[in-house]
Amino acid sequence: MSANRSCDSDGYEEYFHYLQSISAVGRFYKRYLSSSILYFCARAFGPEIVEVGSGAGAGVLGAFPSHVVGLEINPFAVNYSKSIGLRASLIKEDGVFPVAGQTFDAMRS
Repeated sequence: MSANRSCDSDGYEEYFHYLQSISAVGRFYKRYLSSSILYFCARAFGPEIVEVGSGAGAGVLGAFPSHVVGLEINPFAVNYSKSIGLRASLIKEDGVFPVAGQTFDAMRS
């Protein structure tokens, strides 16, 4: 991976556009059906959840933004998620998750 993630040498922009092109039926299914099931299962462990691989926020992060923090390697997806008010952070190139000092009750990936 390059030192500068803003360049698209790893296909981040292409994958982000793919995420944006998912059909309305697919987005509905993910947000209101599968994400709801995953969220309520994770809530059994507590209210604060981290979603590793949160993409553009179409899953658990977007469905339950007040209780979910998203972590993602794709800078395009992180920027988009932040632009729509979601709590998303970019996973560092060395693999370190940017959640130092935070605690979570459950993780969804």
